[in-house]
Amino acid sequence: MASASAILKNGSVYNGLVDIMLVLGIDENTGLRPVDEIEKFTTKEIFDNLYYQDFEAPVLAAITGNKAYYFQPTLWEDPHYPPAPDDLHSADVKHFQYRPRTQSLGSKIKKRSGISRSVSSQLGHQRRLSNKRTLPIPAPDLPVSEEMLNSITTFCFPDNARAYRQKPENVVHFLVFTDISGKKTFATCITFYKPMIIWQDTEFNIHVDLDTSGNRGEKSDLVCYLPQCCVLISQHPYYYSLKECLSCLVDHIERDVEEMYSFIKDFTYILCLTPVPPSGNVQIEFMLFNLPITLPPSEWPDKPVINVPLHLVFLIFSVEDVLKVITAMLTEEKLTFVSSNYALLTVVMESFLYFILPFNWRYSYVPIITDSSLDFLEAVGAFMMGCHSKHLSVVKQINDIVVVNIDDGTVRINQSDYNNDSNHTPDRNCSRLPSMPKHSVNLFKHHFSRNKYQRDLADVSRPFPLKFEEEKNHNMKQIQIFNGEISFACLELMVNLFRGVIGELKIDVRHFNKVGFLETVSEDCRPFYEKILPTSIFRAFLEDRLNEKQDYWSELELKSRPVAKRMSLSGERFQLPTRSRKPLNRHVSVSCFSVFNRQEFETFYLPSLTTVNMYVRRCIESITSRIECSQDYTARCSYRYLRAMFRAAAGNYLQALEDLFNLPTGFTCLQPKDLIRGMIDLLGEKDKEELYKQKGYKQQLERLLNEDETVKRLPIKLDKQCPDHDLYLDEFLDIVSLHDMSTDYDISTTLFDALKTINYVDQYTYEIFDLCYMENQKNCLTCLASLTDDILGTDENILQISPLIKTDYGTGRVGLTDKRLFFLKDGSNAFKELIRLHRIARLEKTQLHSFLKAVDALTIQNEDGSIKFSIWLKEDRNCWFLLIQEMMCGRRVAIATKDHSVTHQAAQNVLLIDAVVRSGLFEQTAHYNRINDSAESLCFYSRYVAEERHILPSNTLSALQKRVDPSQGERQRTTVEALLYTPGFNTDEEEIPPRLWCGMGDKKIRIFDASTFLLEANHITTKNNVITFASVGEEQVWAGALGIYIIDTKTMTTSKTLTDHRDLVSSIYLTDDKRYAFSASLDAVIIKWEIPSLKTLQVLHLEDKLCLRSLKLADDKLWCSTWEGIHVFNETGTWLTKLDFKSIPNKDNKTQEIECFEITPNELWAGLRRKGMILIWDRESKELKTTIRLGARGISTLVLSNDKMWVGTKQGEIHIYRAKEHKLWKKLTAHHDAIRSMCRAEDRYILSGACSKDGKVAIWSQTLSVDSGSYENTQL
Repeated sequence: MASASAILKNGSVYNGLVDIMLVLGIDENTGLRPVDEIEKFTTKEIFDNLYYQDFEAPVLAAITGNKAYYFQPTLWEDPHYPPAPDDLHSADVKHFQYRPRTQSLGSKIKKRSGISRSVSSQLGHQRRLSNKRTLPIPAPDLPVSEEMLNSITTFCFPDNARAYRQKPENVVHFLVFTDISGKKTFATCITFYKPMIIWQDTEFNIHVDLDTSGNRGEKSDLVCYLPQCCVLISQHPYYYSLKECLSCLVDHIERDVEEMYSFIKDFTYILCLTPVPPSGNVQIEFMLFNLPITLPPSEWPDKPVINVPLHLVFLIFSVEDVLKVITAMLTEEKLTFVSSNYALLTVVMESFLYFILPFNWRYSYVPIITDSSLDFLEAVGAFMMGCHSKHLSVVKQINDIVVVNIDDGTVRINQSDYNNDSNHTPDRNCSRLPSMPKHSVNLFKHHFSRNKYQRDLADVSRPFPLKFEEEKNHNMKQIQIFNGEISFACLELMVNLFRGVIGELKIDVRHFNKVGFLETVSEDCRPFYEKILPTSIFRAFLEDRLNEKQDYWSELELKSRPVAKRMSLSGERFQLPTRSRKPLNRHVSVSCFSVFNRQEFETFYLPSLTTVNMYVRRCIESITSRIECSQDYTARCSYRYLRAMFRAAAGNYLQALEDLFNLPTGFTCLQPKDLIRGMIDLLGEKDKEELYKQKGYKQQLERLLNEDETVKRLPIKLDKQCPDHDLYLDEFLDIVSLHDMSTDYDISTTLFDALKTINYVDQYTYEIFDLCYMENQKNCLTCLASLTDDILGTDENILQISPLIKTDYGTGRVGLTDKRLFFLKDGSNAFKELIRLHRIARLEKTQLHSFLKAVDALTIQNEDGSIKFSIWLKEDRNCWFLLIQEMMCGRRVAIATKDHSVTHQAAQNVLLIDAVVRSGLFEQTAHYNRINDSAESLCFYSRYVAEERHILPSNTLSALQKRVDPSQGERQRTTVEALLYTPGFNTDEEEIPPRLWCGMGDKKIRIFDASTFLLEANHITTKNNVITFASVGEEQVWAGALGIYIIDTKTMTTSKTLTDHRDLVSSIYLTDDKRYAFSASLDAVIIKWEIPSLKTLQVLHLEDKLCLRSLKLADDKLWCSTWEGIHVFNETGTWLTKLDFKSIPNKDNKTQEIECFEITPNELWAGLRRKGMILIWDRESKELKTTIRLGARGISTLVLSNDKMWVGTKQGEIHIYRAKEHKLWKKLTAHHDAIRSMCRAEDRYILSGACSKDGKVAIWSQTLSVDSGSYENTQL
């Protein structure tokens, strides 16, 4: 880890715009150093051929925020840099912004016209070998390596430096450096030309002097222009902003060339103290020599800022060629970009890197290679390199590289027969590149056919601007608009190409079903994906998806998912993971521009730089003022981050850490770990102790301080191979989940017990079991292929197919699905439904006699005997009996308990039972001698029905509408900690369905579409369990955990996080006008929020109140529930009274604590957590009126609906009381564990969620008078 002093430098900010300024070139101190060996020329020949030779251009100076080094003629440090505070303070601010030619704030460098260097004396000791640029003495304490200092001349002057008779135009180009760890550094270079006088003395030694007079001097003197280059090196790709800065600098230098280094030092000093904005909607503007410079933010924390005009690529290339380059990058080809303009090389290559985001290029990336580095183009492996078009003849000779010619706007692949084939065409030449899916390509092309990225076209009707600043702002805004549209179109392309990946992921076992994914795309698209899926660029993308990374790709995929769902041929019907059904084309491309919002920026103006201390203090004051006044939550987060940077620079480390730790979840990736560690190292022991005491900080500190710098990458499984070793329980659970055999923990462990030898499943047993399982799947698919599509329902699964057998309907095959038995006649393959499973009244093992022998068979009959038949199954009879019985009982339980997930689980049990029985026939398997016991142990629903556990009381049956499983697909069921129902609504783009939000005990929020009760594919992961919800308008849901997660109801993603609470948020309550919200945390802190701006209006600390469990607002008072009573406060936090229950006798000496409470129009009801007792107070007098004893272990939740109070108990029962009479109306039983949460769904339904042993949600009708009929059609 870097030392704290190296991270926190005096007079600089951590996120400074510029790290260092380098000056390179030829001046009076370097003399003329020919690139070619000196022995080839005499000094007279050099002088006579001055304009036809290449000269070395070494590093002249290096300037940072606190150091200035000069390398010529020898290394020395400027003792007057940085400027002294007194000197700067006495200077007028205006002088710092604009410099007249006669004034300079920096220390002047003495004119060195008397110091000259002869060529002979210089080069006698420094002979240039190969392309190596030598640095006389390495400079200490610079933020660049010695290697970069030695090599940067090659890139700043790729064509070497020359002398010119006439002054050439100043030119800008851009560089990208990549270190050994893959970290990139960005450089912007401007080359300008200074007037010099070249003369010879009597001994023919050549001298160089700066021409300041404009007079020619001696006739023998040569007046020429020699190049110098200023290079700004930054950690941030602000190419065009730094280009603007350098243009301003050179303009000042050319007006007063003698004061060049004074300008450069002041210039660098300003840029090193200028912070870059964090991702968000705040841009920074600062004044540089009277020129306003704007720094835009990036869109996302992990997305680089776009500071180049992306539309230039589409002015150079056709859309087809752009797609070819993108394909070449995604398939990891060797790419060489060629142009006669060095600046365009970097701009175009950087643009293509933006186009493929979130995919990141992971190979060699060199935008500019020099003449001596052309052999790099023959390197093995993928790369992206750029070179000058003068080397095109060399490039053409290198086979198998993709050549992107920027000058011609063409893309082709060099092939061995290229020079011999005169009939080649660009399309034929790129035939090696696979074609993208047509629909995705057509949407991409359609966007660019509508938009012509020509600024001149848009400006035809615009008056000519008369002010430079007006024109500059207009151009910048136009480029931002173009960049926003283009980046969105490219992101839409990436989403459309790879949205199908999400459906083939199993997060828990880190598996991607490659075969299944390829089955979802059409035949003509498969070559494209087959070439991309093995690449490392795709693997990195896959790793992000398996890590459930929430980024710009996932956000757009979620926003467009409803449209894609409607267009998908497969739909979203519930189906088994092992579904025996033909693969369907689920690859869908949709236009997402309906959700594109052009970003609007808020501008923060940096104050003028006088002294560092005053500048930093004024920045902190200005930012603090913005935080207090801003109505925009995202902007306040950006300001908080900026304030942390300035506080760190000022040495206020505790305050800086507080700002960084208070950043919401979406901004935590902005936390600079090295800066935080450096600040903690500099804290005193007392400050560290104070920091660790603050709630919420300790975990963050431990995570940052103990985090290994090298991230351990977990392996990704791409296939489903059988293990080559014995399996213990944990690995066995992973394998059966990976192979989609079982996702239920209890069933998986039962399967393990059925197959195990002592405490493991041996390799052979599992291989045979897996083989039998897959064989059954293959047989089912073969049968399915022989049926027409309309015979079975889209949500029906074939589970078993018999061999050729005899039945009462002739010879054929019998099939079992999760809904019915059917018969396929031999020969004609005619389909006949035998019986629906829930109609089977008698399933009996029998023996039927033929003229040869008795045959084992099954006889099946319905209730009234109208359907009765036998199937002659022989030795398979007992197995089929178990299979039919388990599926039949599963259907019976599903209908009786109105729980559709039971059908899914029973179907999985059937598949496992069949595989256990078949594998047990092999002698070497562990369960060979206990086949029946192993199979019967998996018959869960057969035992469930035999024990009559599926029979519910009549009251429960009349009220229960449906049961759903929010832990569906998870290995273990978890507690339903909180519930919320939100009604549907319509937007201009789509219809948002009603939803049921479930806060689960595994730190996830699972969401149901309440119109169909299908579980949404995506869920929200939080750092702690969500224990309370609140619906805030139509577009937001607030979820209380360790902080408040603000969820966008359209995308079902966390858009913001409020982190002001230091403990679990236990309750969120809205005012009647929906303008304000109160949130309470367990540490007795109440915060009042302004909902539109998310600003904290008031913070109340309730002294000596422990464990604040719940909060409600009534009669303009805050009613706060703690373990020992209900406390009443006014809205300013003044304590008014307490509702306690000390007068109640405690016969069993159990601690009496309040778990929940509810307010009725005249009363307040509260339930005790360890007693089945309800306390009722009069709301007006605050007197305890009565108590109600339920005979339960405890009360867990209360919900008032209409005139009924629904009481959830820890025995899994719901007691419904008439609120006015305090009398029991109904008692409902449908959970096998304690009820943990309840909520209302408008005035029609009540929803209850249970603890982990049950883990399900029940939907209850409030009327209880009308039966809902079929549970499968229940909607909210």
